[in-house]
Amino acid sequence: MKKYSHLYQQYNTWFVEIKIPADVRNHFGGKTRFTKSLHTDDKEYAELLKLKYVQDWKLQIRAARGQIDPQEDAQKLRQMYLQRGQTEQAAKDVAGLIFTSEEQLAEDQRVKLYAAATGLRTSTSAHIDEFIAQKKYSPSVETEARRFLTRVFALRFPYFEDIQKKDLRLWATDMELGRKGYAANKRATVGKKLSFVRAYWAYCEDRYTDAPNIIDHEKIMGEPNKTKAAIGESSNTTYVAFTPEECFRLYDAAVADGYPYLADIIMLGMHTGCRIGELCHMTLDRVTDEWLQVADAKTDSGNREIPIHRDIQQLVERLRQTSTDGYLLSNLSADNVYNDRSRGMSQKFGRLKKKLGFRKKRHAFHSFRATLANRFENAGVKENLAARIIGHKVPTITYGTYSDGIDWELAVQTMARIEYKR
Repeated sequence: MKKYSHLYQQYNTWFVEIKIPADVRNHFGGKTRFTKSLHTDDKEYAELLKLKYVQDWKLQIRAARGQIDPQEDAQKLRQMYLQRGQTEQAAKDVAGLIFTSEEQLAEDQRVKLYAAATGLRTSTSAHIDEFIAQKKYSPSVETEARRFLTRVFALRFPYFEDIQKKDLRLWATDMELGRKGYAANKRATVGKKLSFVRAYWAYCEDRYTDAPNIIDHEKIMGEPNKTKAAIGESSNTTYVAFTPEECFRLYDAAVADGYPYLADIIMLGMHTGCRIGELCHMTLDRVTDEWLQVADAKTDSGNREIPIHRDIQQLVERLRQTSTDGYLLSNLSADNVYNDRSRGMSQKFGRLKKKLGFRKKRHAFHSFRATLANRFENAGVKENLAARIIGHKVPTITYGTYSDGIDWELAVQTMARIEYKR
């Protein structure tokens, strides 16, 4: 199109014009060109002013040909709307380009494009991918968040501006009770899904929409059911600590079944409180003679340096010396959709605990975190010291918010106080 546009001067004022291609002239009443006075005698300034008009005309010609593209043209239409003062007429001009023919775009695409251009309604599906990209979830959580936001939230609520708190409460109840086509979910699962929406809405509120973020878990989900039956059901979903005897049963069974690597991971879990993924993805540059470093935990408080307990010093050194791929636990397969090195070990551990008769959900590798917490409590360790080592949020403002952590010598002394006896 650039070759069709040019400036010309008349009565000391610069004008810009472009030719209208012959195939769409009928759409514009037979006109052969677009012309606009730029109201300046400064040619350099005119060169700048002409750009917005040329862009408008290009869009009009593309619209006449049915070539408006939601992805490519949304920002251009937005600029047109802003340049024309965000008035009702500006909105009509934008709408005139988008809604030129029924065949041009599907109805939902045209409405979303108009919403993006005018800012009057913000599509809940428009920015999910960029939100996910900057959030940096783990691969499995990223898949879960994207699927839920795209296939559930955005379908139920197409535009942020239309969402009402009463509708969110009804939606949460539908998900929890399994109504309107949803599978029944536990309360904690619904809360997790609402957290995805809250984070996504906050992202869009900063950039795209004026609709205030009204995701409030307590107000949407209401008070939890405190009947004995409900409390009993809820308690069955929490992780239960392995006793020292159970830890050694698991360890011995892994050795007997020919899984020495799994036995090593169990021993590391007992003495560090690390998640299985943190151990399987730990690189050698995060391991020294004194500590293991977790730098990519699920939470900020989970990033920590863990003193190596005396009972696993030889184990850690052996793993360091025999590693062949730069990981503390080497040669683990990551041949799965999430490139997750812990997946195989996690499945082996699941089969092992099932074989030994542990309950499916209450006992998991995560239970070793509870086990270590239990060992600290039995040793009389203060809660804030145990939380720093395990990677839990310190439960006070004074220590949790204002303290930079405990001295390394104290962390070493604290870790040395725990023990596992057969």
